[in-house]
Amino acid sequence: MKSLGYHITYFGLDTQDYLHTTPDTNQISKDLVHGIISGANPATTEFLSIAHDIHEQTVHNFTTYMFDQMVQYGFTGTLLS
Repeated sequence: MKSLGYHITYFGLDTQDYLHTTPDTNQISKDLVHGIISGANPATTEFLSIAHDIHEQTVHNFTTYMFDQMVQYGFTGTLLS
């Protein structure tokens, strides 16, 4: 894979949004992300996060929260597709 120019990566921050897909349970994923991001140092910590855009709560609720948390705690993001 390396000789073909590919990079093998794996996410380090599983938001578990796929388990918490309702308005009532989405806060569980938010709490998970807050706990990890708020306790990390943006100068020395990097995250590759996974979230699932097939779930309505992720698209319309959770993603904005996750980005707001990143900004609040001094992290910057790069969108990979």
